[in-house]
Amino acid sequence: WRIDSAATSTYEIGNPPDHRGQACMKKHDVPMRHVARQWVIDSAATSDWNIGSEPDTRGLACLRKHAIETSHRARQVTKEDFMNFEYILCMDESNLSDLTRKAKSVKDPRAKVELLGSYDPQKQRIIKDPYY
Repeated sequence: WRIDSAATSTYEIGNPPDHRGQACMKKHDVPMRHVARQWVIDSAATSDWNIGSEPDTRGLACLRKHAIETSHRARQVTKEDFMNFEYILCMDESNLSDLTRKAKSVKDPRAKVELLGSYDPQKQRIIKDPYY
């Protein structure tokens, strides 16, 4: 089971769950390291090249700068991702094409597949792979 919660506002971000919720989790031996947050964010690749690898050192440095801890390892996009997420954002047309094709293999996908750059106020729709 994956147990998670996220707020619709920023009011409680960073706070632990309510004491009643903590007691219930403890009663049922459910491990809990949760603090309130507004978003659930994940990262996955369209290919399997780096499955199991740690994030790039530049990404890790950025996360540390913002006090975000991660134990994330590279993984490949799954069919379940199209059901579990509201948005799947990608960097370029190649990723967009791959993800759109994968989404078509899922019955009634929930996720909208879009270019992350389409939200850029400077209109730079394509984000070049920083690996290169």
